[in-house]
Amino acid sequence: MLCIRVIDMELTPEQRKKVGRVIDKVSEEESIGWWAARMLIHKCICGGKCEWYETKSEEAGFDRLSITMEQRNRVEEIMGKVMKGVEMKEARAQIPEFICPSVPRPSK
Repeated sequence: MLCIRVIDMELTPEQRKKVGRVIDKVSEEESIGWWAARMLIHKCICGGKCEWYETKSEEAGFDRLSITMEQRNRVEEIMGKVMKGVEMKEARAQIPEFICPSVPRPSK
């Protein structure tokens, strides 16, 4: 599968800090470790369209459909607070640039 970037972006240091703060805040508010928070966020924003998801997610124990709507809503609320001034669509584009194991991602 050919992978191309949805948005050809390289995160600025400030954008990377914001994504890191989202992970930190989810970790704190959900009382889970940093890596678990990262995984929870990834499950929230994953579209399941990349080669990694199609070929390796099962062996990694990654199921983007395994989170509850309540968890999804809390993560999105935290994203909105931490990434204030960034539209949710843009935040959803920036976060995978930091956490997705299959960047670049496919366009569809």
